[in-house]
Amino acid sequence: MKKRLSFLSSIVALTVIVSGCGSENGAASPKKQDDKKTEAPYELTVAIPVKGAIPKDMQLVNDEINKIAKEKINATVKLLPISYSAYVNQMNLMMTSGEKLDLMVVWGAFYSSYVAKGQVLALDDLLTKHGKNISESLGPVFLNAPKVKGKIYGVPTIRDLAQDYGFIMRKDLVTKYNIDLSM
Repeated sequence: MKKRLSFLSSIVALTVIVSGCGSENGAASPKKQDDKKTEAPYELTVAIPVKGAIPKDMQLVNDEINKIAKEKINATVKLLPISYSAYVNQMNLMMTSGEKLDLMVVWGAFYSSYVAKGQVLALDDLLTKHGKNISESLGPVFLNAPKVKGKIYGVPTIRDLAQDYGFIMRKDLVTKYNIDLSM
């Protein structure tokens, strides 16, 4: 459950940073921060794949994300959980029908076809203007990975670099230094 919530939080944080920085038509918003407080919050729709049942505390997570997003960028986030088995088909249906969708998880096999069909927007300008921390955190190697014809259409996750699956220790050193392995 913690992994799922961490995954959700990462996705939504990315959504807030990248998607929330533009206006409804995708152009960068020229309004000042003070003006945002007087206008109605923009609702970001975020499709997320889920394994099994929708987590019981999904609404709690969504509510907490909205508190932060509303304060920081005057936006709310609507999490749209979709089962893994239906996810790819549902994304295709949503994009071809023009249904509102601001951010989604995309697996490599489908990424280039979404770009080729013009179903996703290039993020270069938004990353330059609003996503400097993303660019700095990922570095040029990771930001080159999602490029198609020189444009960035997605932000890769760094989960493979940020997650540990365990540690390997030599038994003689564990014994010598009396290392507690019960954790």
